[in-house]
Amino acid sequence: MNAHTPEPWLRTESGTVYALDETASCNRFSARVEGGWKWRSSGSIGASGDRTPVAELEANSRLIWSAPQLLKALNGLCDAIDDLIANSHGVTGLHLNGDVAPWESLIEGGQFEPWLLALSDARATISSATGES
Repeated sequence: MNAHTPEPWLRTESGTVYALDETASCNRFSARVEGGWKWRSSGSIGASGDRTPVAELEANSRLIWSAPQLLKALNGLCDAIDDLIANSHGVTGLHLNGDVAPWESLIEGGQFEPWLLALSDARATISSATGES
């Protein structure tokens, strides 16, 4: 697994994202989100009016900048749910009848898997982001 550059990552007003070293004095990498052209359905590149909107570019820059925090939060959430599953029998009252719904019925492959299918998706996304897939 190749680890990503650790935080801190900074984002400038212009949309450039910088990852600093441990001393916060040296730039380890930078990524700049720049405008492009929207693709026309005819298969040609658009005219100047078809540039990618600034708001979209800013949103992309924010997403890149927040990637380490998102990965950390998603990892923490998956770990917390895994811990909950490992230390309990299931969910009481989930079906509004007072019975315990065992975890096996709620996770991927279970009868009610749609309830927690997002957990499998989260794990797959983490694996993809960390190079473990």
